Order: sequence, then structure tokens, then C-alpha cells
Amino acid sequence: MTEEERPTGITSEDAIRAAEAIPDGGSVSFEGRELQLVDFNTKSSIDERNSARLTLDLGEEYLVLVGYFWGGEFMEVGRERLAKE
Repeated sequence: MTEEERPTGITSEDAIRAAEAIPDGGSVSFEGRELQLVDFNTKSSIDERNSARLTLDLGEEYLVLVGYFWGGEFMEVGRERLAKE
């Protein structure tokens, strides 16, 4: 693990379960809060780790986490905040 990679505590099982509940409301635990998962995208690639994007609803804005699953846990490599329209 490099300094750029941060474990999130979000398991692949929790993310999949929450994604199956979209749009009715599936949630994951992140940084001590239960947040609604509003989008879950994965991309498979040859010669690279499979990447994933999780979009969480923070209430006033969205938080997009970019990373990958390793050992069953989502590892964050970047994030972006998006305003709600």
C-alpha cells in the first residue's frame, strides 16, 4: 500500500448490497457515518487493477471515491466532491 492509497473500511459485500438497493437507498459505513450509495461503477482492465467509483450522498453534496477493491476492502486513491444540482 502506498501513501496515496487509503483503506476506507467499505467492504465489497457492503458496496454490492448497497448498490443492489439503488435507487431505493442502500448505505455503507464511511468515516464513522452511514452514507447512502447513489452510484457504483466498476471497470475491468488487462494489466491493471480493476478500478471502481463509489458515489456517496453527503446531504449537501456528493463525494466520489475512486479506487479499487483489495482483499475485500475498498482502497481509495482519490476523491472528488460534486455539488448537487
